[in-house]
Amino acid sequence: MQPVLFAAVLALPGAALGQVVHLIEEPGPTVFVDISSLGDLLPLAGDGEIGVGNFAGNFVFRAGVITVGQNGGMAFGQQTLFDLEAINQEIPSLDAFFGGQATLAFWDDIDDKEGDTFYVELVDDPVLGTRTVVQWNQANFDGAGSTLKFQVHVLSNDEPTGTYAMYFYEIDGPAVSAGASATIGYQDGDSGFADLQFSFNQAGAVTDGTVLSLIIPDPADLNADGGVGIADFLALIAAWGRCDDCSACPGDLDGDCNVGILDLLELLSRWG
Repeated sequence: MQPVLFAAVLALPGAALGQVVHLIEEPGPTVFVDISSLGDLLPLAGDGEIGVGNFAGNFVFRAGVITVGQNGGMAFGQQTLFDLEAINQEIPSLDAFFGGQATLAFWDDIDDKEGDTFYVELVDDPVLGTRTVVQWNQANFDGAGSTLKFQVHVLSNDEPTGTYAMYFYEIDGPAVSAGASATIGYQDGDSGFADLQFSFNQAGAVTDGTVLSLIIPDPADLNADGGVGIADFLALIAAWGRCDDCSACPGDLDGDCNVGILDLLELLSRWG
């Protein structure tokens, strides 16, 4: 499966560096790790929210209390609990934590009578690395015998490129409507990033094994698929020569308003 890309230009400091944030669909098998046996069970009632932890923040997400909503979203850097309403909306929405910065992995009217929500902070985990994980267990979400588990992993990444959050989905059953009544994406609030909407009420938007990653790609990753390879090489060759617009010149990795041999050598040094 080819990566699905959604992009938004960063405000300062990212925009000053010409950076772009993307939500990509990762190819390959999922690495969903069920934390229901080791995570803390969150006492969430229907349509409720609760604050967890004291997140140190990363390059994209604000530090502070993480607010977890029963209805499939998390807000960042807020000191009070804001609502995540039952009826999902397109991003941005004041019904999602009053428009604050949030991951919306599966914003839907999630029934607290059938599922549970778990929280765990993994520090230097040998498989997952240093990250905070929240998992939602939702039973029979589509009325067709399917069950859904999904997670948000928030990584401790202070670097100006890399992965900052990941959404994981595990579905058992037919799940032909997974996402038919849900909003999936990233809401910026006033954090300096634009909003990213992966899907809105789109049946089949996610399937068993879907993994979405919120990233800022390496400058040499010209097609923003999470790696530097042949597609980026071909894109750089296609852009060869003097840039028409020096402020928007993909392939100009050394900032001299020209795509040439130095840029090619820089791309090759970042290969992989």
